[in-house]
Amino acid sequence: MRTNTGSLGLNEIAHVLEATPALLRDLVGTLPKRALDWHPGAEKWCIKEIIGHLTEEDRWDFVGRIQVMLDREEPLLAVNDQEEVARLRHDCDKSLASLLGEFGTVRYASISVVTNLNQTQLDRSGVHPKIGRIRVVELLHEWVYRDINHIRQIGTNIQRFLWDQLGNMQQFYQH
Repeated sequence: MRTNTGSLGLNEIAHVLEATPALLRDLVGTLPKRALDWHPGAEKWCIKEIIGHLTEEDRWDFVGRIQVMLDREEPLLAVNDQEEVARLRHDCDKSLASLLGEFGTVRYASISVVTNLNQTQLDRSGVHPKIGRIRVVELLHEWVYRDINHIRQIGTNIQRFLWDQLGNMQQFYQH
């Protein structure tokens, strides 16, 4: 039986987080505006809204929570209304270049926070109102997981955008 250690070191986490802005630029940078603005369903985000969401997650859900956990003993962590934040950002009205630039700038600052953490800080914790106690080290791993999840979400948006053009080849895929 194989054991899943599933753990990344601090530098490994930082490197993965650092790769995301370039990966997004490469993945969506040549798509036409109509693909970037396309919503796969009612109440589903377009690619530009997903990028805006990644930016806000860095600010509040990750760096913001880490700062709170470092500053206070077992703090109650805030939960953001992601749909409301997305509505207030108006990312559909923004250019891809500005969204990727904003995300890159915020992510660069976030990586600085990550690389400056020490072992004692990794064990600090807070209480999430919906899921209970979480430690900084767990939040860092969730951050990497979340990036990959949103990259997959963007890939799914692109696939759904292209779906009707596949013709009989749709039979090769589950939709």
